[in-house]
Amino acid sequence: RITTTSLPSGTVGQSYSATLQAEGGQPPYAWALQPGSGPLPPGLNLYSDGTLSGTPLSAGTFNFMVGVRDWAGSMAGASLAITISLPPMQPPVIQPPQRTADGRFQFSFSTVAGRSYTVLQSTTLTNWVPLLSFQGTGGPVTLVDWGTPNSKRFYRVSISP
Repeated sequence: RITTTSLPSGTVGQSYSATLQAEGGQPPYAWALQPGSGPLPPGLNLYSDGTLSGTPLSAGTFNFMVGVRDWAGSMAGASLAITISLPPMQPPVIQPPQRTADGRFQFSFSTVAGRSYTVLQSTTLTNWVPLLSFQGTGGPVTLVDWGTPNSKRFYRVSISP
């Protein structure tokens, strides 16, 4: 009989580990996702010893079915769910833009995994033009503005969940 009835929640980009539990039967137990199960959160794996671990890559509530088989071949199944949340919103640490040797602008900033980023640029501080949109990886990003060299530029980074 599977005794795990709920699992701890997790956070995108942060290490996750939980161990599924069973009782009765004849150990050792072998765990697996059941056929027709929903997927585990991307980045997590279920190992045959009942360990569910990894680093979640996407937010959401993930419903799935696990099965356990004991040494004698008896089986049990259960439906479980994991809720994975985005990390708290934090403003990026943006390094001041630097000019490259050919007069272009280059700057770096930190990202949070699972967040959407849009970098905008302006020469007037009133008309903002999207330069680039991407998903954060949890690491630093370095961008080069390939616009007109040696012209004045302002940059803004917009973040959304």
